[in-house]
Amino acid sequence: MSDIQTKIPAPDYELTILLKDTNILPVKNILEKHNSSLKEEKLSEETQLAYPISKQNKAYFAILRFQTEPESVSLISADLKFVYNILRYFLGRFNPEAGKRNSVRPDRQFPREGFDRRSSRDISSKPTEPILTNEALQEKIKEILK
Repeated sequence: MSDIQTKIPAPDYELTILLKDTNILPVKNILEKHNSSLKEEKLSEETQLAYPISKQNKAYFAILRFQTEPESVSLISADLKFVYNILRYFLGRFNPEAGKRNSVRPDRQFPREGFDRRSSRDISSKPTEPILTNEALQEKIKEILK
């Protein structure tokens, strides 16, 4: 048995925040409190919101990428709920490969010919019945009623 233990690096997380103002210091303090190492920080200009959030019509978006232990994530999330200038936030694992992937599959860009979107069934292989004229339909009704 070896006394040397290989430590697995802590995973990366991404925190996307909607702020009332540009003061991001309370968020950084929370990350520092939970032994997180900040890797990247981006703060946008003031943005018009699509709808009011907490009576705010404008806000700032901030994206923070940091590294921390998985056990600290729930504690960080709990502390973020008490920051006065946060309107909304999303905290999730950062996947660097997610941005490189093509979101539209090449084989699904356009519907295939003979594909009915409403029923999601292939209609090209349905057996077609001959269309009856009015005279033929009246004859069939007479046969049935006899």
